[in-house]
Amino acid sequence: MRTTLPSINLRSGRVRVALAAALGALVVVPVAVNSLSPAGASTPLSAAGLKITVSGPATVIATQAYKITVSGDDRVCGVMEGTTNQIDRTKPYRLTFSPKNLSAGPHKLSIAAIGCSDTNSFPVYGSATKTVTVPVHVESYSRWIAPASSTAADRKLALKVSTAQAGVTVKLMRGSKTVRSLGSRSTKAATYRWKPAGVAQGDYTLAVTSGGSTVKMRTTITNGWAPMQAPFPRCKTLTWRYDASGEPARAAGIEKDLRGAFTRVSKVTGLTFKQVRTGGTITVDWGGAARFPDGGNDAAGVGGSTVSGGRAVSGGLTLNTASTWVGAAGFGHDANAFPARGGLILHELGHVLGLGHVTSKKALMYPVSSNGSPSTLTAYERAGLKALYPAC
Repeated sequence: MRTTLPSINLRSGRVRVALAAALGALVVVPVAVNSLSPAGASTPLSAAGLKITVSGPATVIATQAYKITVSGDDRVCGVMEGTTNQIDRTKPYRLTFSPKNLSAGPHKLSIAAIGCSDTNSFPVYGSATKTVTVPVHVESYSRWIAPASSTAADRKLALKVSTAQAGVTVKLMRGSKTVRSLGSRSTKAATYRWKPAGVAQGDYTLAVTSGGSTVKMRTTITNGWAPMQAPFPRCKTLTWRYDASGEPARAAGIEKDLRGAFTRVSKVTGLTFKQVRTGGTITVDWGGAARFPDGGNDAAGVGGSTVSGGRAVSGGLTLNTASTWVGAAGFGHDANAFPARGGLILHELGHVLGLGHVTSKKALMYPVSSNGSPSTLTAYERAGLKALYPAC
């Protein structure tokens, strides 16, 4: 009797991740917003007595809603700002500006009062300007730092900032206590890279200071798990559908294990999963040679999600029709201590919900499964899912 079985490479998420990464770059904006700017609007009309006032701070270090007051002309139906392509047609008028969409330095906000229209040809009845300064612009940073990630780039902090005036300091904080100084730079642009060492895992704050202003961002050093991409909205009901087309005979009864996997994940995340026969937020199906060209030597399954607006909106889990693994029912181990298919399903479902591969063989999200590998969620996956989906 063999006591060791050949390792089976999961290579989970390789197809869906590429799709999600591409879709995640999309920015959802209101229809035709790019055509709505004072320069592109119809010829300004004079409006005697019209007055526009803009109320808000001169320094922007956090998302700030500016109040726009228009008086003196009842033909006005809204306000518009050209720098960030915003429009508001509901009183009281407000336009929101953030360090995320304004680069470091001074910006002249151009506010226009616009007339009523059902087209994009908004007549402009008057305009006003307000100059604001963004002292610190965080171009990018690591929301998660995962020392256990199988992807080297995810194991360290990567922070890129620009400032209105030379000089920037970055600190890692927990509460009001500075845990680690990440250094100071005397330039207007700086890049920081830091690999956690001697720092406990958990939630932290990155404090970026320049010119007397500080921008703070939350980052998390993970514990034995790694994020792959954005999760679904928390505390929601997600529907799932099983497409049995192509199901091999040895996988008979797998729908029961699918239900068992969703139940196990629900207990950890607070998400509710409902099986449906058509549609579905998450689709479970089978893939043949087109998806798995190496047959039984290929990945046993792939899983991932599509992201839009910073949140997952749909997911997919595809099993390899040529895999022998799918013939072992349940969430235990076979006679050779090899995990049953429940472990495969949970691994791929972990990808769908946002978990990535890790370097520890003790974790279910390790990319290769062999004798003695986990067959159900471990403490690592539970910690990751709880972090991605906080208690309702």
